[in-house]
Amino acid sequence: MFHWNSFRPEDPEGTLWDVVIVGTGMGGSVLGWSLARQNLSVLFLERGTPPDPFSSVPRAGYWHRQITAHRDGRTVELDPWLGSGPGGSTTIYGAALERLRREDFAAGEHNALQPPPLSGDWPISYDDLIPYYRKAEALLKVRGTVDRTDPDDDSVLLPPPPLSERDRQLFESFQAAGLAPYRLHVGIDYKPGCAECLGTLCPRECKADAANCALKPALIDCHARLLCGFEVERLGAAEDHIEYVVGKLGNRAAKIRGRVVVLAAGALSTPVLLLSSTSERWPTGVGNDSGLVGQGLMFHVSEFFALWSTRKFPPVGSARAISSRALNCVDGRKLGAIQSVAATVHPFHISTALIKLIERSLGINIPFLKYPIMIGAVLGASIIRRAALFATIVEDLPYRDNRVALDKASPSGFAIVYSNSEELRTRVRMMRKIIRKRLARHRVLFLPLDDNLNYGHPSGTCRFGKCPETSVLTPDNQVRGIRNLFVVDASFFPSSGGINPSLTIAANALRVASIIPRRLEGN
Repeated sequence: MFHWNSFRPEDPEGTLWDVVIVGTGMGGSVLGWSLARQNLSVLFLERGTPPDPFSSVPRAGYWHRQITAHRDGRTVELDPWLGSGPGGSTTIYGAALERLRREDFAAGEHNALQPPPLSGDWPISYDDLIPYYRKAEALLKVRGTVDRTDPDDDSVLLPPPPLSERDRQLFESFQAAGLAPYRLHVGIDYKPGCAECLGTLCPRECKADAANCALKPALIDCHARLLCGFEVERLGAAEDHIEYVVGKLGNRAAKIRGRVVVLAAGALSTPVLLLSSTSERWPTGVGNDSGLVGQGLMFHVSEFFALWSTRKFPPVGSARAISSRALNCVDGRKLGAIQSVAATVHPFHISTALIKLIERSLGINIPFLKYPIMIGAVLGASIIRRAALFATIVEDLPYRDNRVALDKASPSGFAIVYSNSEELRTRVRMMRKIIRKRLARHRVLFLPLDDNLNYGHPSGTCRFGKCPETSVLTPDNQVRGIRNLFVVDASFFPSSGGINPSLTIAANALRVASIIPRRLEGN
């Protein structure tokens, strides 16, 4: 058991830190590790407390606060797929660590859409991020094979475990179908007895989460400090800089001072902190001269589908075995990726999907329908468990009206406002149709959900860009108008891409870690 509290600072309020980092997810931990290695004094502020991997508490390591979401005219309360405590959401993530592609850095042609989305153009190029992608892949010990459909993929990765017999056949079917599969890029060490721990805490430390790979080395080797249980409430802003961070430490108010302050609380919480930090100079929130703080919220749409091999094979193998990005862009439309997410399909997945299909087709809720279907699914478990579970990741576009807004009535203090656009529904149907057609030799069953938004992949709420009128951050990830405030979580994304965001967050954090020391030298 790692003793997180042994790295608690003796006098956090009486020290002027070089860098104060709010949040210990992928962006905050990787940035802090890199800065601490450069002999800067770094203090991490983390709202959560250290989780216990062996805890009997349901959803250990998760963020135990509901979020109010206003979705397509409906209001629902969500239990978000977000982490809490050292390492943030990476402690429960699926460890997929993929690069964006060159084509993801350029704005698409969306002028015909009404209303049109915000620009997806990145103020830095793919080439600017390549050296940091390489460093991030080495830091996170990424395994996998090169994606042959990407001419820029120069990854030098650790070898993945061998494919099982069933997955080898599925891999070959993907190849024959023109889906150009490769071994998914993952941060999993596959130590003896590895359970991959997707969606749960990893007790063996073989999953490359931010806590294991960056936060712990920053604390142990580089003398950084960590203050858990500190809930940041607002930033104390002067005309052009942040003077202190205000929050609660236990039951009392506290102020922390840093020469540089970095927000890495996540794409939902970071804009909330900015909007909550008002002053005479910043009446609508720090950095909000453009009115874009919290706007342009993006998720991904993920559909799950069961895929059966054409012959009977033992249902074994890695959960994160196969990936395809051959459908990243089809006929000028951005789609995304296909990834394996589980070695077997549980009967519960099938029964739930069948119930939803029947109820949707009839347009009514049948309370007792689940019992005979679940019984049938259990009886057919031997067939169901032979299938592998895959998921799609379809790119979302940054519509201004999709946003994070302050909401004191919500347990989290904010609300998500999101409308699913018809063009997104069209691209999701297009992805589904292509998969069914390409993999027609297999039995394919899509598993419908009430909501296919991937709430674990929020991004875009503090976009960076070249133009002050259309961005919250400069290309250096500095909050416009505030010389000592930076953002390094997925808030900065101007487009979501059709892939998991974690590696890009880590690579960009390393890029920003090369910028901040130069700024400190100038102050």
